[in-house]
Amino acid sequence: MSAEAKKSAPIVIYCNGEDCLRSAKASKMAVGWGFTKVNYYRDGFPAWKKAGYPIE
Repeated sequence: MSAEAKKSAPIVIYCNGEDCLRSAKASKMAVGWGFTKVNYYRDGFPAWKKAGYPIE
C-alpha cells in the first residue's frame, strides 16, 4: 500500500550519494508542485541510513 504525502507534511528527498543530482531536481519539482516543507539531504541514502535516520 502506498501513501501520498500531504503538501504541508515535511518530506526528505535524497539520492544514492553526493554525486547524484536527481534529488536536487526532485526537490525543486516538489516545491513547484506546492510542497511547503521540502528537505534535501545531499549526502544520499547510504549516509542517511548510517546516521540512523528513519527509512520507512
